Amino acid sequence: MTAGVLVAAAMISPAFAASSAGAMKSKPAIDTACMAAAATTRDAAISAALQTVVSAVNTRGQALAAAWAQTDPATRKAAVKAANDAFKGTWKTFNTARKNAWSAYKTTVKSCRGVANNEVDAPEGNSGM
Repeated sequence: MTAGVLVAAAMISPAFAASSAGAMKSKPAIDTACMAAAATTRDAAISAALQTVVSAVNTRGQALAAAWAQTDPATRKAAVKAANDAFKGTWKTFNTARKNAWSAYKTTVKSCRGVANNEVDAPEGNSGM
């Protein structure tokens, strides 16, 4: 049916208009409190992971400063290596935590609205931090 026919039918028969309007699918309502809680939880997890990186960078910096203060070249080399080895894996751990936070967020979003859609999906690439 064309729009003009539907309008004419609605003017003639209110019952037809009501039945036609009911046939249109509506999007499920978004639980805004649930969405806000999901976003807050996600960002808190990412923030905690970033704080871990900041702490590791500071610790490495202090260890490297102490290492470079060594006068014996062999001791200095071992201390620099130990400082860098202790930092190794920090970014991998951060990225795992970030991905887990987004995964948990997407799962929560599904319960907030039924299914995740483009409105609430994570952006691609590093901008999803």
